[in-house]
Amino acid sequence: MNMSPRYILVPLDFTPSSDYALQHAIKIAKVMNLSISLLHIISTQKEEAASVARLNEISEATQRNHEINVSKIIMIGNIYTTISDLASQADCALVVMKTDGITGSQKYTGSRAMKIITGSKSPFIVVQQPPLKDIFVDIVYPIDYRVENKEILSYILNYSKFYDFKLHLIKIHTTDRIFLKNVTNNLNYAKSMLESKGLNYQIHIGIGKLDYASEINEYANSVNADLIITQLQRNLTLSKFIFGVKEQKILVNPYKIPVMCVNPKDMWVFAGFR
Repeated sequence: MNMSPRYILVPLDFTPSSDYALQHAIKIAKVMNLSISLLHIISTQKEEAASVARLNEISEATQRNHEINVSKIIMIGNIYTTISDLASQADCALVVMKTDGITGSQKYTGSRAMKIITGSKSPFIVVQQPPLKDIFVDIVYPIDYRVENKEILSYILNYSKFYDFKLHLIKIHTTDRIFLKNVTNNLNYAKSMLESKGLNYQIHIGIGKLDYASEINEYANSVNADLIITQLQRNLTLSKFIFGVKEQKILVNPYKIPVMCVNPKDMWVFAGFR
């Protein structure tokens, strides 16, 4: 297994939608000066020869056409644990991965993308279509009541070193007095951090006419967002999926806006429903 330092991990299953993930990764790698590691997971050793040939072809074309360093990983394993394990290695800066939406029982047990992301130390960008722009210009950051919501700012500040984007803060609507206090505190903290770095932002106040995820999706579409940054809940379990996980609706948003998803830093553990 050959992996370059500070790389973007791109899982490929050789479908058109996984090629979308590679296209996004290429654009990000060029801006952030990262290499790319292509990952293909196989079930048996019999698949290896054909997979190596296909991965070599993609790797060589990527390096030739885009002048990006590309490494290749072929592993026998499970997509959930294998991707999460590799994404938790120190040199993995980011995972760019496709999602094909939610079908069948995934509506109740969670999409594949959600299961893979849960517990990983690296952020994931989940995509549904090819990139529409070369860079991130408008990014949506939902401000909610959780203390760990502030952790998203570390990624935003890091990305601001490479992208000159406008950040759209959406203050989530709540009538709960304690939750409202926490949301306001998180918003004030975000404003303070952004202003200290001279970053461009605007604030949208949610009005609560739609559910949490739908309000974020609709607002992101209204500002022509290139990226939504969100965070998974703590301790995701099967029962939470049965009653609905708002982040899942954001990941597979109907406008196919790419979504960057991270885990709370003190909750890098694997959920038991896998």
